[in-house]
Amino acid sequence: MNNTVKRALSLLLCLLLGLSLLPTAFASEPTANESVKITYENFPDEAFRAYINDEFDYIERDDTISEEQIAAAKEMNVYGKGIRSLKGVEFFTALTSLSCGKNQLTSMDLSKNTALSYLGCQNNELSSLDLSKNTALDTLTCNNNQLSSMDLSKNTALTSLTCSSNLLTSLDLSRNTALESLNCSANHLSALKLGQCAALRTVWCYNNELTALDLSGCPALDTLWCYGNQLTRVYVHPDAPLSTVYTDSGVEIFRGAPAGKPAAPKLTGKLSSGKPKLSWKAVAGAESYEIYRSATGETSGFKLVDTVTGTSWTHDKAASGKAYWYKVRGVTYEGKKGTFSAVVKVTMKPAAPKPTVKLSDGKPKLSWKAVTGAAEYEIWRSMTGEAGSFKRVATVTGTSWTHSKATAGKTYYYKVRAVSADGLKSAYSSVAVKTARPKAPAVTGSLSAKGKPVLSWKAVTGAVEYRIYRSTSKNGTYKLIKTTSSLKYTNTKAEAGTTYYYKVKAVTADGVRSVYSAVVKLKAQ
Repeated sequence: MNNTVKRALSLLLCLLLGLSLLPTAFASEPTANESVKITYENFPDEAFRAYINDEFDYIERDDTISEEQIAAAKEMNVYGKGIRSLKGVEFFTALTSLSCGKNQLTSMDLSKNTALSYLGCQNNELSSLDLSKNTALDTLTCNNNQLSSMDLSKNTALTSLTCSSNLLTSLDLSRNTALESLNCSANHLSALKLGQCAALRTVWCYNNELTALDLSGCPALDTLWCYGNQLTRVYVHPDAPLSTVYTDSGVEIFRGAPAGKPAAPKLTGKLSSGKPKLSWKAVAGAESYEIYRSATGETSGFKLVDTVTGTSWTHDKAASGKAYWYKVRGVTYEGKKGTFSAVVKVTMKPAAPKPTVKLSDGKPKLSWKAVTGAAEYEIWRSMTGEAGSFKRVATVTGTSWTHSKATAGKTYYYKVRAVSADGLKSAYSSVAVKTARPKAPAVTGSLSAKGKPVLSWKAVTGAVEYRIYRSTSKNGTYKLIKTTSSLKYTNTKAEAGTTYYYKVKAVTADGVRSVYSAVVKLKAQ
């Protein structure tokens, strides 16, 4: 045999050997309508492989599943067989029912089993479940696993869902409108979203963490178990029969849908009993109203100050003379916040001044501290008593006023009120009372021709008499020595060589006396 022939035979043997290996190399990825070998590579889980052998190779015993058998396999029940992996199930693309509960499965790939309408995978150790390719799924039972999330948005044919006793925190079934039965109890659900489920008759969602539950799109709902949550109200369809309901005590079954976002209230504000009072009409859907307030302007500084269920609110602690800006919005039962009202400004009246009155050069002088928010002050006066008729006699911007034209001896009654720049007027102050005095006489002294002290003064307005007081020392005790209506007095009994100190008071017809005049010192001769 020459070398050429030898080389040809060698190449032929290599080709035959390669062809013999092809089924093994591609055994895990058979083409459609192809038989499948029952091998470790195709079915690595021993328990699952044993089931396949018993179910599909009990006659020929050639470790092969024919393409006819694969095409005819519609149901598979491996419940409770201790299976850890379902790898190989993807070969059975015609499966419509798979029961694989009570095994030790931690994951499953069912992406090739697109004909599935029933899946029972309860009592396993699944932490995730991708069913996005199983759009024909009608019934899903996956309770007692470790599922923390589920996306069933592609499974719109689903009529029955049991996913209780998992770790779910939210469940969105808004696209699963064909649902007839739902059991999602004993999870950690804080949100459960259902859409318009016209055929949904049974809902078990007890022992979760739900604070809201809207079943208003389910007119056929007959059985509801929702105890063990944090609910205060459940919304149901007005026509739902609800023959069986289990809720916690105090939960309200409200026939109707949750309210939408409340419209803006039409707010008004005015002073009532001296305090800002806000009022508005009830807004549809609002269960309560939030009051916001600012003391700095209509565009900033707003803070939530109160929440009320009524349609009015009074700012009891508003400070006198201050301006405040307010806005209000409605809040639904579920906490959905509405649009704010327009801002309303209310200005407080100034506080009443607290005037004091004293005499200044015999004239009543009123004084008071500045009042917050006051731009000016009105002075009102009466001459007939505290309850008499008062007239406004002056308006000032300062904090004092003197009754310069007061008549000596007359008693006057005064009250003051503050006025803001907006024209808001405070209450009147308490009445201040003062009697005008005559001025003290301006006394001059001289000696008569006989050396006697002579006192002289000009007439004091309002005075009808004058009282002369004398002492032998400037700071000693002064004694009244003469009352006269004259404007001159001579101390005829003064002893020669003695120094005397004199001072004089003017007295009105009502007996109102002036203060003492300045002291006059004279030495008799």
